[in-house]
Amino acid sequence: MAIRTKTIDLLPEIFRTTTNEKFLNATLEHLVQPSQLKRVEGYIGLKTGLGVSAADAYIREPSTTRQNYQLEPTVCYKKTNTNETQDLITYPGMVDALKSHNANTNKHNRLFTSEYYSWDPLIDYDKFINFSQYYWIPGGPDSVDLKLTDLVSQDDYTITRGTDGYTFDTIKGDNPNISLMRGGNYTFTVNQTGNPFYIQTDAGISGLVPGQPNQSSREVFGVENNGDDNGIITFKVPDADAQNQFLTMTKTDDVDLVTDLRFDEINNRYVSTFLSEQGGIDGVKDLDGKTIIFTNQNPGDGSES
Repeated sequence: MAIRTKTIDLLPEIFRTTTNEKFLNATLEHLVQPSQLKRVEGYIGLKTGLGVSAADAYIREPSTTRQNYQLEPTVCYKKTNTNETQDLITYPGMVDALKSHNANTNKHNRLFTSEYYSWDPLIDYDKFINFSQYYWIPGGPDSVDLKLTDLVSQDDYTITRGTDGYTFDTIKGDNPNISLMRGGNYTFTVNQTGNPFYIQTDAGISGLVPGQPNQSSREVFGVENNGDDNGIITFKVPDADAQNQFLTMTKTDDVDLVTDLRFDEINNRYVSTFLSEQGGIDGVKDLDGKTIIFTNQNPGDGSES
């Protein structure tokens, strides 16, 4: 005789309330009770064939499909080069899958006895059908050498400021796009007194890097006389590795602050005087023990301070 276990008895006595008992009876109670199996006797499988009679006692299935296809072969997919099963699909499942793709599954004989199958060869059908209309080169076409003939390493531009923007003497249209070559040397001649001309890293008229109000967008490496309104601005476009020393330099300490002030503007000055004039660095007034990077050079100094 099976022993019946009630889930309410597994709780501490203080939690054995009527509400908890109703909840457990509706949920966990079914999981802890012993199974109640019913033994049945009968045949399963096809009712036609040699030595088989439809009048024999066959076990009834809940649906006609399961009754008709109890022991039909199942498609089995195995993992490559192994005997491990990857997926299985029963015969009714395969028919249902075909039906979901709009196949006519009313007659299975018609569905599986056809001598023709749809096949997608993954080719360009036009080349296959109109073969004679194409030129076929076994080794492929000859290689084509491309040269950057439109880019020059040195050029001079005369720029004029108009009502709709800027015009270049050698390029048509207002505000044209120009391409510069790394390592090239270019000059921009301007004559627009009162309207400085800048080469900068970001668009806008503020002269600041978006999101970094303490960094100028007009301090471009390789540009000389930037912001002139009547003269010549020179841009020596740096090579891609021109500033690699900042990537390979030895790390000495973590950096706390960055400033565009020069070293000689801070060195040997009273802290109180510096703070009253500058308000600190990036708003930080407690500079004791801080590591600072200076992005500008001292006058006459050829290296970063």
